[in-house]
Amino acid sequence: MAQQRHVLYLGYACDPSVPDWLLLIGVLEESEMSRIKENREAIDTKLDKYEAEVSAIESQLNLSKDNAIEKLEMLKKQFF
Repeated sequence: MAQQRHVLYLGYACDPSVPDWLLLIGVLEESEMSRIKENREAIDTKLDKYEAEVSAIESQLNLSKDNAIEKLEMLKKQFF
């Protein structure tokens, strides 16, 4: 039994003979919508992971910067 098509979507026309401003209206099957939802969730998960990694790197860089400034100040006091 074929799945019902009932979800509307909008997209740009890719055919060069159709003006760029023209929007095409079509339908997606539920299985296609589920696959899109799964892909979006997977991408969101990866983005969250990357955001956490970037935050950790940023924190480490700030700590390293602070340590470098402290060490520079100590060296200035020793030699000047």
